[in-house]
Amino acid sequence: MYLTVYPSQGTGISMTRTEREAVRTALLAAMSEWSEENYCAGWLIGLEHKLHREGGVFETLGRMVGWPIGVDAEGGWETWEEAAARYETADYQIEQYGRVLR
Repeated sequence: MYLTVYPSQGTGISMTRTEREAVRTALLAAMSEWSEENYCAGWLIGLEHKLHREGGVFETLGRMVGWPIGVDAEGGWETWEEAAARYETADYQIEQYGRVLR
């Protein structure tokens, strides 16, 4: 998986809407490719939660441009911190996994 992140994108310098959308598109593609490489599936339910826990380049990009809600961001975008808080709720875990993951 190859994803180019330019230094100015992670240094707190604001991006244009076009730049942000390009990085979001690359993030979704990288997430889908990761799923394909590891599970032979384009986007598993709960993939965004798993990759949020994984961190690494996904955390870097997620903090930069937001984190997708649902498959291919069908539910929109939220901040990295908002996603972390949502993933910790029992309601989210029961909805996604049928039980609380503690």
